[in-house]
Amino acid sequence: MSAGRRPSANPPSEALLRDVERLTDELVGGPPGAIAALFATIDSPTPTTRWEPSESELEDGPLRFLLRLWLGRAETGGIPASRTIDALELRPALGYLMLLEPIDGGADFRYRVYGTAITEFSGIEMTGKTVWDLPSPRVAAFFLATYRAVCRRRRPLFSHHTTHHAIQTADWNRVILPFAGDDGTVDRLLVGNVPSLRDP
Repeated sequence: MSAGRRPSANPPSEALLRDVERLTDELVGGPPGAIAALFATIDSPTPTTRWEPSESELEDGPLRFLLRLWLGRAETGGIPASRTIDALELRPALGYLMLLEPIDGGADFRYRVYGTAITEFSGIEMTGKTVWDLPSPRVAAFFLATYRAVCRRRRPLFSHHTTHHAIQTADWNRVILPFAGDDGTVDRLLVGNVPSLRDP
């Protein structure tokens, strides 16, 4: 894992950091309610999540491709090595990819890659930035919780997130896939993130 970190443009409050802990606990199987409560504060629908989705459950071609690749490399009950991530092999999903590395044991995550299609659709470029640099701190808290939860459970996670109507009338489908370094610790997350417009 990367040891150093650059201060975020949006440093989180102590309350928001506590929210991240509650959100992460809920995602890994704890009591429900924290995610719905967080999104109620920004008048947005509650995201949906599903652990270990099957390929047939994913509507988007890039997400099916990435899950298939991950499953093909994962040993029974294990996860693939991050050294096997090959940019050329990922071409069918390029543009919809994010590659993240944990910072300080998951206190934050840095976007090493932020796909061009994601940038064009969202209007933001996050390559080299961290999750806490995202414009909405509460949405950042949810994303950070999903990444932490995947590091803890070491299994793929699917999420469906609806952007607030005041920002954009779009839905986002993501699949988050963990990869491990030589010491077995999750040191990369490969994320497919596919947007679609919805009726305003």
